Amino acid sequence: MSRSTAELLGAPPLLRGENQEQYQGLLAAIREQINPETFLDEILARDMADKLWEKFRYQRSSATLVGTLFIQALASLLEMAKRSPMISPKSPLDLAKEYYDGDTKPARLKELTDILDRFGISEELIRAKAMQLCGNDLAMFSRMGAHCEAALRNLQKESERRAKKNQEGIDVEPDKRKANGD
Repeated sequence: MSRSTAELLGAPPLLRGENQEQYQGLLAAIREQINPETFLDEILARDMADKLWEKFRYQRSSATLVGTLFIQALASLLEMAKRSPMISPKSPLDLAKEYYDGDTKPARLKELTDILDRFGISEELIRAKAMQLCGNDLAMFSRMGAHCEAALRNLQKESERRAKKNQEGIDVEPDKRKANGD
C-alpha cells in the first residue's frame, strides 16, 4: 500500500493488546492474493483484512471468555455434588480455585482430580458448563462472526468482479463524467 493510501485509510482497527505485525501480515497476504491496482482495490484489500481480523477477534474472544469461566463452572458443578460426604468441607468455589491454581502441589491436585472423577466431572463437562454460563455472549460473538463472513463473501465477489474487468481491459473506476453530470 502506498504511503498516501495508508495515510488516507488511517491506522488499522486494532484493540489494545492486538498485534500490529500480525495484522500487517494478514493485509500483505490479502494484497498479494488480490494484487490491487487501483485505489479502490486498495480499499477492498483493507476492508477484507479488517473483516477477517474482526472475525478472528470474535473467535479469540469467545475462547478467552469460556476460559475465564472454568473456575465458576467447576464451582457450579461441585455445588451440585456438595451434599455428598465425599466432598471436602471447603466451599466449591475454593476447591475450583485450588484445582485451577497453577501452584497446587501435585499430590493435592491428584486428590482434587479424584474428587472430580468420583462425580463424573470431566474437563469436557467443565468446558461445556463454562460455555453454558456465557451462552448469550457466545451467541452474540457467533452472530457478529457470521456478519463478518457475509461481508467477506461480498468483498470477495467484488474483488473477483474487479479482477475480471481488469483482465478484460475494462475501466473499473467509476466514470467521472457521469458522476459529475457531464
